[in-house]
Amino acid sequence: MAKLRTRKVSATVGGVKGPEVNVELEPLGHGQRFRMIAMGVFTLIFIASLVQPRIIELGLFNKSFLDGEWWRIVTYAFLRGGWMHLIMNMLACYVFARVVEMHYGRTGMVAIFFVTAVFAAVPEMLWRPEVQMVGASGGLMGLWGAQVAAAFRLRKVPKSFRKLTEQLSLTSLVAYFALQVVLDHVIPNVAYLAHMGGFASGLVIGAVLPMFGASTVFASRRGIVSPKVASVHDVVGTSEDDRFQALTFCLQDGFDPKRDFLVVVRDRLGFMDRAYTTTEVVAGTMPFTTSSEWKNRVTVATPTHLEGIGDPQKVLKAIEDMEAEAAKAKAKA
Repeated sequence: MAKLRTRKVSATVGGVKGPEVNVELEPLGHGQRFRMIAMGVFTLIFIASLVQPRIIELGLFNKSFLDGEWWRIVTYAFLRGGWMHLIMNMLACYVFARVVEMHYGRTGMVAIFFVTAVFAAVPEMLWRPEVQMVGASGGLMGLWGAQVAAAFRLRKVPKSFRKLTEQLSLTSLVAYFALQVVLDHVIPNVAYLAHMGGFASGLVIGAVLPMFGASTVFASRRGIVSPKVASVHDVVGTSEDDRFQALTFCLQDGFDPKRDFLVVVRDRLGFMDRAYTTTEVVAGTMPFTTSSEWKNRVTVATPTHLEGIGDPQKVLKAIEDMEAEAAKAKAKA
C-alpha cells in the first residue's frame, strides 16, 4: 500500500515565558496511543478466547441473533479466528483508523467502526443465515468506505480546507477495493457479504458525517501571546501540504482574561458538504462576533504559518541544520 513518507518534529523558541496554553490544530494529538490501546484490547480478548473457547461460542455472530441474543451483532467484531486473522485485522485497523480519524475525529472514527460492524452483519443474516462469523473486517471495511467518501468530498472543496493526510488517492482506494473483492471470492471461509455491507455503510456514513478542515488561531491583539513550541507534521518532499500539528503559546504580561482572548476557529464540512466553522476559546473571553474586539483580532497561526516563527519549512530547516551540526561534532569527537 503506497503512501507518502512523513515525519513529526518539534521546535522550541527560547526565552519565551508566561502561562502556557496548548492548541491542537489537527485532531492527531493522542490518536496513535488510542489506536494502540484498542489493538491491545483486541489482542487480549483473542488470547482470553484461546484460554476459554466459550468466549467464542457466546460472542460469535450466528442465527441465534434472531432468537434474542442481540449482543452477537456487536461482540463478533471483537473476536478472531486465529493468529493470522488477528494480525491482518490489527494491521488494517492501524492503517485505516489513522486516516479516518484525521478526517472525522476520534468520535467519528469510533462511530463509523461500530455502526458499520453492525450493518456488515445484515447481508450475511439475510442471504446466508447459516454462517457463523467473527472478526472486525466488516467495521474495518466501513473505515475503508469512509476514506473513499472523504476522497470524493475533498475533490469539491478548496485546497485550503484540506488537512494533511497520508490517504491513498481515490483511484488507488477503488483499485484496492476491487482487489479485495477478488480475494474475498478466492480465499475460503471469508464473510464476503459482510465486507460488502461494511464498505457500503461506511461509504454512506462517510458521505454525511462532518469533516475536519484547517484551523486558524486568533488573538485579541498583537504581542499578547507568544509561541513557545511548534510541532510539525511534515510530508517529506513537499512544501504546500506541510502542517502545524500542535502549538504551545505563552500568555504575556498584560493579558487580561476579561478583555483579551486566544481563540481557535476550525473549518468543518457538514451535511451536503455545507462549509461552516466552530469556535474554541483557549484562553480569555470570547467576544461577540459583531463586536469591535472581534473585528480587530489578529491572526497568530494558520496551518502553514506561525506568527514569530514563520512557515513549517523554516522550522524543519532549522532543526535539520542543528542535527547536521550535531552529527558533525559527534563524528569529529
